Amino acid sequence: MSPASAPNESGKVYPNRTLEDQDVEMQPIVLGPAPFSSPDPETDGIRMLPLEDGTSAASAANEAAKLREDAKDMKAADFKEAVEAAQTQEELDAVQEAYDESGKEYSTVDDAITKRQEELTAAEAEGDGN
Repeated sequence: MSPASAPNESGKVYPNRTLEDQDVEMQPIVLGPAPFSSPDPETDGIRMLPLEDGTSAASAANEAAKLREDAKDMKAADFKEAVEAAQTQEELDAVQEAYDESGKEYSTVDDAITKRQEELTAAEAEGDGN
């Protein structure tokens, strides 16, 4: 009989492990999801944020819906104020959509949107250079 076909006399269940390793009980380790990484420190997954900061997308959606409802009664000055208050491209897009849906046409609002778009684009390009 060849040694490969001989019965296992050593008591090892796994022949490639030592007897000490076979008696160790393994416990599962639960790991969290892989972290998200972003060049923007505000959205970097490595940093913990308070819960209210993490829900800004939902509150922004609610504000955009409210803006659309109010757009029917807004004047040019109100639209310009909303445009100037926009801090992100998403906020500016929401103002633009509300303005478009209102059916009103103000050249001063169009100019304000274009100017704010350029400012946000320049700020984004400046932020990526760091």
